Amino acid sequence: MENTADVKINAKKQAEKRLSKPQEKRSSALTVDCLMESEMRNKPFNDDDSETVLNVAVKRPSFDITGSQTYIRACKMQHVVPSSKLAKQLAEGNTILNLPYYGLAEGGTMALSIAMLVNTSVTCLYLRGNNIGQKGISYIQKMMVENNSITDLDLSENELKEFGAKTIATMLDTNRFIQKIDISGNEFTDSDARVLSRSIEVHPVLEFVNLSHNLFSDSSSPVFEQLLENCKLKYLDISWNQFRTHGAMHISSGLKENAYLKTFNVSWNGFDDDGGAAFGDALVNNGFLTELDISSCRITAEGFGKLMCGLKSNERLEILKVGGNYIPKEAIETALDSLVTFDPSTTKIRTIDLTGLHLPRSFDQKMHEVRQVLPMLKIKPGCEESVKGSRTKPVYVDSATEGLIAIKQYLEAKSISVFKLFREFDDDNSDSIDYNEFKRGIQAAEIPLPSSKIDKLLQHLDSDHNGEIELAELATKLRGLSEKLIRSKTVS
Repeated sequence: MENTADVKINAKKQAEKRLSKPQEKRSSALTVDCLMESEMRNKPFNDDDSETVLNVAVKRPSFDITGSQTYIRACKMQHVVPSSKLAKQLAEGNTILNLPYYGLAEGGTMALSIAMLVNTSVTCLYLRGNNIGQKGISYIQKMMVENNSITDLDLSENELKEFGAKTIATMLDTNRFIQKIDISGNEFTDSDARVLSRSIEVHPVLEFVNLSHNLFSDSSSPVFEQLLENCKLKYLDISWNQFRTHGAMHISSGLKENAYLKTFNVSWNGFDDDGGAAFGDALVNNGFLTELDISSCRITAEGFGKLMCGLKSNERLEILKVGGNYIPKEAIETALDSLVTFDPSTTKIRTIDLTGLHLPRSFDQKMHEVRQVLPMLKIKPGCEESVKGSRTKPVYVDSATEGLIAIKQYLEAKSISVFKLFREFDDDNSDSIDYNEFKRGIQAAEIPLPSSKIDKLLQHLDSDHNGEIELAELATKLRGLSEKLIRSKTVS
């Protein structure tokens, strides 16, 4: 019988022999510990070579059905500190693995990808803001070739850019089980839109796509027009991009031909009145959409009037959001009058959102008349005008909220992520920022905040009151900021 040393030597020689031969196409190219051995052998990363990323067979503990032990082992072999919270979520067999701003980076993402080859219980994988990098998105793509359990994937705010767009497109082409994907906030450009749209368009089960907070502009609007004409998505979010009137024309044209989309978010794009009119025309021709969010798109009375005309002819839309536009109270009054003429037997409208808009003094009276015709209709109000005067009650913004707004405006102006800002503030790379580091960072970035407001902001951010700010605390506060209400411009 061979001794243990001989067995190990022979096994190593056989493995090296297999790796040196050209690989035949296999139905299951990925196995559990592929990444670990390839990294240990210092083999250079090559995105086109699956052997380099996820393809070396090393036995794993048979009892590790959740992948928690595999994850810890992979972290140790990669000299990455394992996350106890992540390992716990895996060990508990959760169907949702929620890891926002965990700082996984490339090494942690690789270890997680290995664990996901073992785990079959996780259906929702949320990796928002983890700085996963090019290697990280490639590890996930290779893992998703074999994983048939994950149907909901969040890769938002990871600065994936062009390389990430191509890799995600490949992932969608090779995995036919993904139903929902969030790739917002990744600095995708117009050229990336073309790459992504082709894969989204032909995917057989994909229903939910979030492309918000990217850099798409009018140049890629024909791409989105074609996507809308051909895709079977039920939810699409392209808010917070750089579309203008020309883009609105193409996008609304695609909406006319769409027979699947239920919820469409195009808010925070500069469509202006002509764009609003184009969407009003789309509502006349589309009989499938149930919710349209066109908030904060620089629409005034003219564009709003065209939207209401389209709504009157539409027999399917249930929710219309137009808050944050430049709609005067006179136009709202006219819209309320038009609602009285709607046919209650055909219209399905249930909610009109006017958040941030000044309402006329006659609003209550007009709504009473509207409800005689449309008793189920609800209008989410903005700033209601007092019957005793023309002044509205101002929205109160405290010092902490002002600080958050200033930081968010800085991030948008510099086109950087909250992760990058955090790293700039974190002088000692401790993954946390003490109060002095935070103040120095604010001053160095020249964010216009006085000391008193910085102090208030620090108290607001330090949720656990440990004297330090963690990335998750800062990111969560920024994400939860109700910026649409605070920054919306109202017209009196």
